[in-house]
Amino acid sequence: MEYNEYAPPDDLKSLVRCFWTLRSPAGDFAPEPALPDGCPELIINLGDPFMASRGREPEEQPVAMLVGQITRPFSVAPSGAIALLAARLTPFGGCQLFRPMHEITDAWHDLDSTSLHILAERHRGSQPADVLAELTAQLRVLAGRARGADARVVAAVTRIEESHGTADVADVARDAGTSPRNLQRLFGADVGISPKLLSRIRRFQRVFAARRDDPGSWAAVAHACGYFDQAHLVRDFSELGGAAPVGLVAGMSAFTRQFTALGGTSTAS
Repeated sequence: MEYNEYAPPDDLKSLVRCFWTLRSPAGDFAPEPALPDGCPELIINLGDPFMASRGREPEEQPVAMLVGQITRPFSVAPSGAIALLAARLTPFGGCQLFRPMHEITDAWHDLDSTSLHILAERHRGSQPADVLAELTAQLRVLAGRARGADARVVAAVTRIEESHGTADVADVARDAGTSPRNLQRLFGADVGISPKLLSRIRRFQRVFAARRDDPGSWAAVAHACGYFDQAHLVRDFSELGGAAPVGLVAGMSAFTRQFTALGGTSTAS
């Protein structure tokens, strides 16, 4: 399985955190959990279909889709060869493609009537990296037509991420120039989840980097990431990751690890 990340051009950095590709020949793939990371994903599937389960019967995902915020794990599995081209968006980047974002939280929006669907169909079977320039150009056009996120949302997300999810939400709202209640409303439209939940997810994701850099005790990791204690960390992992920290990390497959700080992701130019 080959995973690569690509930095976005400067004019798309408010929309795209990174582009990524994932390739693998057909194999016997078991369903794997997609974990919350605070970022919507624009996914173009150039390979065989992916199946996803959100607590119901598995369903085939579209060839071009915007995946909203994930607040709990749901399982995905390729049905054959993997050839994905995707853009990991900023937490508010999805609202330039779909609004209100809360309508696709823990779900996805089929882009079947857009130029992105045409791109996916036209390049079916191609190498994902070979389509990156065209996807970048299309996103540049789409971003130029759409209304961006509210400036207060951008300011709040920046503060949450700079604090790794530890900033007090009331302080975040005040510094963004609004009230906590209004900020939550704005987040529903532009991000898809509340400021508090985004903070929890950012802190949850920080644990993987802390564990990678200092594989000591979980109590030390909890303290470094701003949890009250180890029990607090365990509760967040159970709700956001579906398992206690030890079990989740020990049982994490190579597929899922690619999408956390544990995966040692590669960056291509």
